[in-house]
Amino acid sequence: MNYRKVATLILFYSLGIAALSGILAVFLPNTNSIIPRLLVTAIVTAITAALLLFAIQRIEIEKTRLFGGSLGIVTCAAYLLTLGSIWIGYAIRTVQLSEQLGLSALLVSGCGALISIGFLGNANKRLLFAGYALSIIWCIDLLLWLCAIWLYYNQSGGQFFGYIAFPLQTLFPIIVLCFIRKPILYMCMTCTFAIASCIFAQVAMFLTEGDIAKDDTLFILTLICGGIGAFFGIANIIQFRAKKYAIRWAELGTLVIVSIAISTFCFNIWFEMNRVHAPDFIIRLAIGTGILSSTAILGLLIGQMLRGSVFTLYDGSGLQGICPRCNSTLQIPRGKSHCATCGLRMKVQIESPNCRACGYDITKIPEIDSCSECGEPIVLPSPVE
Repeated sequence: MNYRKVATLILFYSLGIAALSGILAVFLPNTNSIIPRLLVTAIVTAITAALLLFAIQRIEIEKTRLFGGSLGIVTCAAYLLTLGSIWIGYAIRTVQLSEQLGLSALLVSGCGALISIGFLGNANKRLLFAGYALSIIWCIDLLLWLCAIWLYYNQSGGQFFGYIAFPLQTLFPIIVLCFIRKPILYMCMTCTFAIASCIFAQVAMFLTEGDIAKDDTLFILTLICGGIGAFFGIANIIQFRAKKYAIRWAELGTLVIVSIAISTFCFNIWFEMNRVHAPDFIIRLAIGTGILSSTAILGLLIGQMLRGSVFTLYDGSGLQGICPRCNSTLQIPRGKSHCATCGLRMKVQIESPNCRACGYDITKIPEIDSCSECGEPIVLPSPVE
């Protein structure tokens, strides 16, 4: 299938729709807000065309095929729902149906974007399970909210779906981070804590009709399991590197600070939900360790990248050589220069061969078919000019 031809046709059709909207806006009378509807239709069509063009380009690449396919489906669904929301009220003059279509379009756009991002995990084996977890969580949330909109719009029965969806979409980062590939027993243990925190929160929502703090036992279990899951999730971020690039003492110190920050944060949540004034020391400790932990994590990740030689540096010293014309010894700086004896002009370009995707120094790779860091194929330039 010629994806580029399809993308070009979609782009031209969308531009034609946008142009038609502009022509109609000139000749049609401004009744029932038809001109603003045409204007919004043109803008939405142009955005949709750009997203579909990008999605089709991603489909052509094997590693991002699922991402491109899901993005294309989400874009088309959101576009059709948006058009329905814009024009259904004009055609049959019903406000509720127009609002339902508009809310559905927003949900499909927001949740669909996260679903598509989850499929990017296929490009990295260590992120495969985390990507699928992200996509599955937001597929469930999307279905729950769509059911609430279409079955119980402006009715109290929709709370049932909210009690399931709210904890899931609140705790999803913890669950996703715990699914970063590790030894199977370790990953099962961390995911158990993360999923248990979500289940405890959902049960508490049902038992207390949305006021989770009323059931102190389940609320405390939610905080404990969520805190442990968050700790392991952050540990997965810190340890997302090859073993040879590990900085053990810094990683251990960062995890200690992170554990204190998470514990004090959970204490503050408990005090806040129970409407109890937290001790001043706990508040200051939570703020201080929160700042320290974020700084430590960022500094540690930078240190790991530098240790892995992701970035290569040039000290500016240039080269020492012999002039090919007069055979005099000379220092050749980077860039344009000339021989001080005979005036021969030279231009030297000094750069390290790096991976075009992640910047890794590929001179350290014995077999240079692909980058050892990200798997990007490496095409060496031909020596013939």
